[in-house]
This record gives sequence, C-alpha cells and structure tokens, in this order.
Amino acid sequence: MAVSRLKPAMFWIGILILSFGVQLVRSEIVATPNASCFGFSTRIPGVEGAFAVVAVDDVGGVYVAYQSHWTESNSSYMHVYFAYSHDNGKSWSESYRVDDDGKASVQCDSPTISIDKHTGHLFVAWKDNRTGVAKAYIDKSIDRGVSFGSDVMVYDWPYDYVATWLPQTVNIEIGDDGKIYVAWIAYYSDSYTDCNIFFASSNDGGQTFNSPATVNSAEGGARFTHPWIAVDVGNVLYVAYLKRNSTFFGVFLAKSLNGGESFEAAVKVNDDSTTRYRGGAQVVVSPDGKIHVVWTDGRAGDGTQYLDIYFATSSDGGLSFGPNTRVNDDLAVVPPDVHPHFTRGAQGTPSIVADSESRVHVVWEDFRNFVDDTAYCRDTYYASSEDGTQFSMNIKVNDVHSAADSVNNADPNMAIDSQDNLFIVYSDAPSGDNDHHQIYFTFATSSAWKWTTILVSIFSLLCLPLAFLSVSLALLFSLYKRKSRIKIRRRILLS
Repeated sequence: MAVSRLKPAMFWIGILILSFGVQLVRSEIVATPNASCFGFSTRIPGVEGAFAVVAVDDVGGVYVAYQSHWTESNSSYMHVYFAYSHDNGKSWSESYRVDDDGKASVQCDSPTISIDKHTGHLFVAWKDNRTGVAKAYIDKSIDRGVSFGSDVMVYDWPYDYVATWLPQTVNIEIGDDGKIYVAWIAYYSDSYTDCNIFFASSNDGGQTFNSPATVNSAEGGARFTHPWIAVDVGNVLYVAYLKRNSTFFGVFLAKSLNGGESFEAAVKVNDDSTTRYRGGAQVVVSPDGKIHVVWTDGRAGDGTQYLDIYFATSSDGGLSFGPNTRVNDDLAVVPPDVHPHFTRGAQGTPSIVADSESRVHVVWEDFRNFVDDTAYCRDTYYASSEDGTQFSMNIKVNDVHSAADSVNNADPNMAIDSQDNLFIVYSDAPSGDNDHHQIYFTFATSSAWKWTTILVSIFSLLCLPLAFLSVSLALLFSLYKRKSRIKIRRRILLS
C-alpha cells in the first residue's frame, strides 16, 4: 500500500506500537532474571550473614565465605562461615565456622577468599580480635572445602584497637606460581586515620609469612581503606585502595615489581578532584594485560543518593589511567523525596572479573527500584564491557521469590571460571527484617550472558531508530497533508 493512501493516525499508532513492543521486550530481558542470563537465586544453607565472597575451580567447585551476623542471649556473633558446592551451585553443604575461636567476645571482619588453581587448595583470610587487638589470619582447605586446618596469624601486630566488624579490611590473592599474598589495614591505635595498608606474602602454602611491606606512602591524618590485590601473568602485583584526608578522597593503585617487598608510588585512578565519597575499590588484570579498577563514586553530588559505579582502565601497566566511565545506566535525576538517602537510585559495593577474551564484568548493589526500607529496597545489577569505554545495558541479577516479604540485596561478589561462566553471591533479607540477612547464590553460563548481551544490544539499537522513524514519518505526513490542503485551496480559488 502506498504511503499516501495510509491514514496518518493509524500509521502513527502502528509505528508507536512497534517501537513500544521492542522497548518492552528489551525491558523484560533487562529486568527479569529468568528472562535474562541469570538463573533463579538459591539460598545457601547456614547462619545469618553478610559480605559474602566467592571463588570457583574448573571441576564444579563453588566456594563461599561470609561474615556471620546473629544475636543470641544478648551476644552478637560475627565469625567467618563457609559453604561449598561441588556441582556448580546446584546443591550446597551446610555452612560451618572457619575461625578457630568461636567466643562471642571474638569478632571477625568480613572474610576474603582465593584458590590455588594448580593445587585446588582454598584460602580464606580475615581479621579478628582474639588476642585483644585486631590481627590478620588465614586458614587453608586441602579437600575442596570439606574442612579447614588451624588458623595462621599473618603478622603479630600489637597496636590495632579498631573494632573488628568492618567490611573489606583484608584481601587475599594467589599468583600463578602458588605464592600467597595478603593485604590488610593495620591500625596504630583506635583511630581510623592512624593506619597503613600492609602487604605480606607466603612461599610455603600459608604456613609462614614474611614481614609486611607498606603499600601506601606515609601521610599523617589520612585514612587508607579497601585494599584489593591483582596479580598479572608475570606476577607483577597491584593493590587498589582508597585514601581520604581533609582535602581529598580518591582511588589509588600501587604496583610492586619485586613480589611485594616494596611498592612504587601509587597512581590516582579517579579523574576528578572532589572530596566526595569513594568506596569499595576492586582491581583485576585482563588477559590482554590491561588493568581495570571499579569503585563506588559520589562525584555527582553530596549525599549517598548520588553514588554511582565508576570504572577506569590502564593500558600502560598502571602508570596512568584513562577517562573514568559510569557503569550504571539509571537516569541521574532526583525523584520526589521518598527517602532521604536513596531517592535517586544509589549504587555501591561493586565486584569485577575479566573473562578469557578480556571483557570485563561488573556487579553491584542498586537502589533504582527503591520503594521503601522494608518492602522493596535494593537489587543486584550487572553490566559488561569489551573495552571499558562503554558498558552494556544494565541487567538485574536477583529474582524475587513470590513468598518474599522484602527485597534488600547487598554487597554482591563475583567469580569467573576458565569457561567464562559467572558465579555471584549476595546477601538479602526476604523476611522484611533488615537485621537478618541470608546469603544467596546465582550464576550465568558463558553462552547465556553472551546471548543476552547481544539481544539487549540489538533491542537497544532498534529503540532509538524506531522512535526517530516515528517522529520523521509523523512530520512527513504532516507536511503531506499540509501540501494537500494547500492544493485543494488553490483549486477552490481558481475555480
């Protein structure tokens, strides 16, 4: 049928329906986990907890450590708990405590986990105050997580009196040569601004550690937090961390070429100079040698409602970083004041991995769907990027069980295996009681996330052209009708 014979109203409605349909399908893929690449979430059997971390091997092993958090007889218990799966997360063991001292008076910071890819040995690290001051410990499993040995103190540091319940105060990583690396915050008193980031290594499977080196440059009155280690194929070490003083709050990366015996001067990662909040920095080295850092960033404004996820890449071995990229794609508009902190859709606590083709994957907690604290609070979202300059459309990771009274995802962590399958853990409080979080697990096969990324990209590319086509056709019809009316009027006048 010729365009000139179509009724403009019907054609306009048809184009709008087509455009809306494409947008609807794309939104369904993005917002519904079982319609996208992630499966339904599984609760890991165990005690209430938070700050879960995950590691995987290449024979179906998925290993999760977390900080327990429950109250009994007026005593709060914060210990390191662990659960494992040997069938890629289809079934799980019961959680059990890893740290040796289970007294209520002993409190542990959130743990970190790593696996020796050659031996399959698992290592969990944390800080606790069993001696009266906080010190870093590790424990090892040689039977794929079925049991752990005795705790090993990384370094006998006698001055740390800061409360031991904090997240991401210690990080562990294992090099391709089996060497174990631990970075942690060492406080010199009970002051948060009286600290350094220490780094120690072990050449004997975690039985002993050398005396620690200091990662950061000395600076009185500064607070150093959130250390995170990455090791490249040449065993060059990188530690990302945050530094805050009275005039600056930034993300830094320090580099060591001698196995952690010393570190070069740190390089600033964020490309702005505001004093606004930064949090949860993580670093990963992709197979192409690029160094990627992700963190929570408050440059958009004062207050937690302005927190976004930012990302930067170094292509020169950590000597410099390129422009920062915003990962989350929600609209940066402040809606009505429903909640004083998260009305804009704040984001936080990102986790990052790189796959075998050097694509980076990021997950984080996200308040964009916030309704209220006790019903629908926050979700877990995911995005990926081929080159770090632009990220894919954000996809919701967690599913919402029909029996759940609330949705309050927090602190996701992600691991990837050699087949590029993604494994994610996070905490949630489906009972509606935000003081009682439990640990959940979900995953995406490499084929699933690749196809979902392609589909979302196609639909995203189609939406804008269709909208443009709709407007263009409407204008053309308007011009056509206007010219037709002018011709009719001329005929009338001539007659």
